[in-house]
Amino acid sequence: MSVLDRYIIKEWIPPFLLSVGVLLFLLLAQQMLLMIEFVVERGAGTISILKFIAHLLPSFLVLSLPIAVLIASVSAFNRFSGDRETIAFRSAGISLYRLLRPVFTLSLLVCLVVFVLSVVVKPWTGFSMKNLAIDMLERDGSVVLKEGQFNNLFKGMVIYAEKVSESNQMKGIFIQDRRHPEAPHLIVAKQGRLQVDPASGNLLLHLAGGSLHQKSVDSQQYQLITFSSYDLRFNFQSLLNRSPRLNQEQLTAEVIRENLTASGGTDPRWLLRLQEHYRNYALPLSSLLLGILGVSLGIHTRRAGRMGGFATGISIVGIYYLLLISGDFLTTTRMLSPLTAAWFPNLVLGLVTVLFTLHTAREGRWNRPSPKPSP
Repeated sequence: MSVLDRYIIKEWIPPFLLSVGVLLFLLLAQQMLLMIEFVVERGAGTISILKFIAHLLPSFLVLSLPIAVLIASVSAFNRFSGDRETIAFRSAGISLYRLLRPVFTLSLLVCLVVFVLSVVVKPWTGFSMKNLAIDMLERDGSVVLKEGQFNNLFKGMVIYAEKVSESNQMKGIFIQDRRHPEAPHLIVAKQGRLQVDPASGNLLLHLAGGSLHQKSVDSQQYQLITFSSYDLRFNFQSLLNRSPRLNQEQLTAEVIRENLTASGGTDPRWLLRLQEHYRNYALPLSSLLLGILGVSLGIHTRRAGRMGGFATGISIVGIYYLLLISGDFLTTTRMLSPLTAAWFPNLVLGLVTVLFTLHTAREGRWNRPSPKPSP
């Protein structure tokens, strides 16, 4: 590695690491209130919370790393240009393309990291998040059910328990079940226990010594059933609607295509699912493109200083993510196929990167000093 490469890398890495740290903090801050509630009000263990954060990090890094690459390139070359070091590079016969070599290498490494996180790690965390939540419930049901309160964490259901022990034993149970609007009913039980069904992996509330009260919506009939033992099952996908990513279980491309074909290729939900699958492969390339584009942006924004370069970089990122959102619209309206819509932002970004780089590298453009004012 040459001295020039080491010099550029040394200037590039600090803003990159700082940007990653700040972006991760901002993204995690959105989940802090939920985490505080789980720790303070529901008594969740610190280890469990740290595991949840670790499962969220891959998704956050996939978003943060491309932005950090752009900010690092803009900051480094904004400083070079502001201190007239780009003029010294050019005077020594060093072209812009030579300066791009270490930035290209660093951006490519980040691109590979984002690819692994997006394609391999993130789907795995989607599956293991469910298992982690099940483990928490098996150890302590009071994490999700607060005693002496009406708990509406389950979709279409309100559960009240007078006492909830750490061993998941409950006493004085009242349940309003509206999961089937045509047949709502009430359940009262002396005691119960929340556990996980080993066969299906779903939640099971085993009730003992109670009664079920049901009245049909379209008739005056009233039904009362007493029981000594009753099992109430929950679909885990409806659990904890407020918790991050619990109902974001990843689907394989084959399953998505099968469901899309069954809908005649018109169901917008499966169209978006397929576009998300392709986007997992397209998004990593943005790290490489943004890293290269940041070099030209840093050189051209030297008059605005570091903050001006930073603002320009954030604007480019904002435009890129607007293109991602537009891809969702173009997919649901079937103006573009899911594959084309997923790669559309990268096509636009790639074109802008090539044009900016060629313009900056043009002889006498990228290193031209500002004219001195006339005396």
